[in-house]
Amino acid sequence: MESIDDFLKLISGTSDRLASLPLDQIVRMLWFCFFLDLPRYVIPNTVIFLRELLGMRGRIPWPPDGPNQPMVTVLIPAYNEGETIARTVRSIRESNYSNIEIIIVDDGSTDCTPAVGRAVESSGHARFFRKEERCGKASCLNLALEMARGEFIVCIDADSSLDRDAIRKILVPFQDPNVGAVSGCVKVRNRDENLLTRLQACEYLVSIALGRRFLGWIGFLTIVSGAFGCFRRSTLSECGAWDPGIGDDSNVTLKTRKLGQWVAFAPNAVAMTDAPTTLAKFFRQRRRWSRSYLRNRLRKHRDLFNLRVYGLRSFFALTEGLLYTAVLLLGFIVYLAFNIIYRPGDLPLIAVLAFIVYSFVSCSSVAIAIFLSERRAEEWHLLFAAPFLVFYRLILKAARVVAFSQEIFVQRARDPFYPDKVAREMPVW
Repeated sequence: MESIDDFLKLISGTSDRLASLPLDQIVRMLWFCFFLDLPRYVIPNTVIFLRELLGMRGRIPWPPDGPNQPMVTVLIPAYNEGETIARTVRSIRESNYSNIEIIIVDDGSTDCTPAVGRAVESSGHARFFRKEERCGKASCLNLALEMARGEFIVCIDADSSLDRDAIRKILVPFQDPNVGAVSGCVKVRNRDENLLTRLQACEYLVSIALGRRFLGWIGFLTIVSGAFGCFRRSTLSECGAWDPGIGDDSNVTLKTRKLGQWVAFAPNAVAMTDAPTTLAKFFRQRRRWSRSYLRNRLRKHRDLFNLRVYGLRSFFALTEGLLYTAVLLLGFIVYLAFNIIYRPGDLPLIAVLAFIVYSFVSCSSVAIAIFLSERRAEEWHLLFAAPFLVFYRLILKAARVVAFSQEIFVQRARDPFYPDKVAREMPVW
């Protein structure tokens, strides 16, 4: 009973202090949030919201209908995706864009993927190739690219599905001859499975539907999602296509930027994908993504920081990402350690204030994303999960700490995303 009484007294005391706090003291307590962390979300989201509200984004009716449509080849790498690949092919065939070919490459699957792939091929819906030995996603994409006939190459994960107009809309930015790659808008299909998938759906709305829209607009986009993206075939040929290793999507995007080509974002070209449903799978996924971020941007393609060769835009694009992923993470650790050591008595109050502020920003960001969404009637209920993004982002920070530590100190740490044989042959950057 004493512990419960102590807890209630702590809550009561925190509430009393919160009610009496002046604004300047709140700002001093949450300086990291107000001056470093939150501007990363608030400024882009506000700019995009006003830009869309004022109708400043032009709409271009391209590509054309009829015989002048450029051919699009859709590449589907698959590893043990027997349960999902037929649905993926079906969603592509239901597209309102007609000049499409589909190529499936099986990466040595041990389930029914080969049987499903051959059945799809025999029906005339796709071409199917199988690699008897697993070699990784990049190897499958490069093989499919060799067989492709399209002028534009769409890459899609075998567990994703496309909206009927997704291919047509992802091609629109290519009317600009300077655009070499376009990222589609990826959303969570299994968002209603549990709280974790709802939180991932909220994150995708804010970081992809809003965040990439802003980065694409200012020319800072450095990733074309592997779940749904499109490249000019000539761009892939010139940059050498995909390299083996984690983060093959960000790697090929950075190679595109090195050619001096623009990387655009198509907010209305939507692909639905399944997000991890357990915390363990989610943590492993984000750890892999964070490791690939550090490896590709700060090691393999660090020459993009060279202003004389690649210019200001690439420099600022990488600097912005570095500030967000690494510098702000380090700043948060320092901020947290400072409060624990020097202001332990204020920790409950700081935690309550941070929850209130971050919850307000999270709900506002998700609300803006839903307002601009083509699925607003289906997604509005995600607002109820938005306040929990505060705790969700703490898990993301923990995954980044583990990932960065592994990448810096244990570069050969095993990752099941690629087979051991391929991992051993990869260069260490």
